[in-house]
Amino acid sequence: MRERSYFVQVAPYLNREVQLLIPTESFAGSALWYYPACFLYHMMYMTSLTKEYDTYLHGPKLYTKDKVRKHFPDASQVHGKWGVIMHEAQMIDSRMNLNTLFTSSIDGFIPGMKGANLANYTEFLDFSKDAEGKIAGAKLKDGISGKEFTVKAKCVVNCAGVHSDNLRIKDNENAEKRIQGARGTHLMFKKGLLPPDAGILIPKTKDGRVLFICSYFGHPMVGTTDLKCDVTHHCEPTQEEIDYIFQELRPYFGEDYDYKNNMLSAWAGIRPLVKESKPSEADLKRIEQEWLAMGVYDKFKSYMKEGVRTVAKTANFSNTKSSGTAKLSRSHAIEVSDSGLVSLLGGKWTSFREMGQECVEAILERHKNIEPVHDSVQTGNFNLIGSYSRAEAITGMKPATSVLYGQYKDHFAVNYDLPHDVIDHLIHAYGTTSLRVVELGEKNKTNKIGGANKRIH
Repeated sequence: MRERSYFVQVAPYLNREVQLLIPTESFAGSALWYYPACFLYHMMYMTSLTKEYDTYLHGPKLYTKDKVRKHFPDASQVHGKWGVIMHEAQMIDSRMNLNTLFTSSIDGFIPGMKGANLANYTEFLDFSKDAEGKIAGAKLKDGISGKEFTVKAKCVVNCAGVHSDNLRIKDNENAEKRIQGARGTHLMFKKGLLPPDAGILIPKTKDGRVLFICSYFGHPMVGTTDLKCDVTHHCEPTQEEIDYIFQELRPYFGEDYDYKNNMLSAWAGIRPLVKESKPSEADLKRIEQEWLAMGVYDKFKSYMKEGVRTVAKTANFSNTKSSGTAKLSRSHAIEVSDSGLVSLLGGKWTSFREMGQECVEAILERHKNIEPVHDSVQTGNFNLIGSYSRAEAITGMKPATSVLYGQYKDHFAVNYDLPHDVIDHLIHAYGTTSLRVVELGEKNKTNKIGGANKRIH
């Protein structure tokens, strides 16, 4: 949740706080079972926040039957139930990914920052190694022109997700595979049933899995937790999984809901789970030294974290019965091979910043000759593109987020005569860079290109 706070802070136009309802049949189920688990989870989150974060997610709430009915007026199947509300963050995944990359490519975005070179349609062929067998770069191929070329590097990082083992074995053919694929299936339905800022969390389905029902641009989006699967480039949902989700939704969408015709799309993705490797003597010694060096407060947070995990398992916030992946790590691991390949394994999308930070720290620890511009991590000190206005760039004065985007909305309505729903979409997708999008639309309108600044679908 700490990292989700980071998302809301650095790109507030893309990410927002949402409420997840855990419906229960009785007050005891809410007050004595799920609320304590959610409260402990939130306390662990609050103790992990740092002073750089001025955005935080709210704590859990108990909902009476009347509050559930009032907040979820169209979800009639949960009327008459009690509930616990827990808060999470929701993002536009693709836009967040692109804007993170675009921000990283800007020279001088913060003092001393060197912009990254980004390459799409580029295939990795092999590593280039020196006479001692140490990695000195990578051999690549332009997927459009077919041209092959070599890039020299002091350090090469393997961030290939579910395909990380391919690169590890390319580096060392005797390397043991550490990635297990886990498939998650999602369905999108026609608009309705859920409020725009809320969803439903089903902590225990009939076979022990977790099911999420969230509102995504007004559409109910349903997703399951992961099932063990083979790693492939072409992951598709099975009809069995789709039927399973339909069946689990019936207590919440109703028997009369036309699931097949209301479903707009179905897709699946593979998550890289890490098989734990046996720690070396050096690893055990390092862990012992880190524990001895920890203060009382840090040790308390560590105990709290383990306690929350135990409570969550007891409250069935897990999928230990059916997934076949329960014993695999949901976290990430950093591995450095004898040739110097740094592999960042596992993890998840919502913790990419933390993963990147730890990976850079591991690189700096190994490569003493690399001197960073800053003494500490800077990701909490700036936002992504789309979060700043032109006036702020000139004056340095930062308005409140609601005021900033409100000014842009008024500008689009008065000066460009755009419909309010189009304006909301532009702000939500592009933030302050939406002004550039609209300006390009006006330019194309002058050039008589059809559809500029007009709704396509």
